[in-house]
Amino acid sequence: MVATSTVIIISTLFMNYTSKNKEIQRYEIHVVQPGDTLWKISKMYRPNEDPRKVVWEIQKHNKISPVIRPGQVLEIPIR
Repeated sequence: MVATSTVIIISTLFMNYTSKNKEIQRYEIHVVQPGDTLWKISKMYRPNEDPRKVVWEIQKHNKISPVIRPGQVLEIPIR
């Protein structure tokens, strides 16, 4: 009984983990222009989503701080 419960819990966690990773599979390339901010970029590519979440995803994926510079190349997660 305990072993069965453990297997079910592990299977459920794995399915949730893999389904979350499959949500973001594609990226668009964006070259930062003068005046761009992560907020503006997030609204440009995913206008119907909370920009705070999108900014966080952009930062996490590109391993950057909130400061961006013109000419910088970013991969924007697209759903």
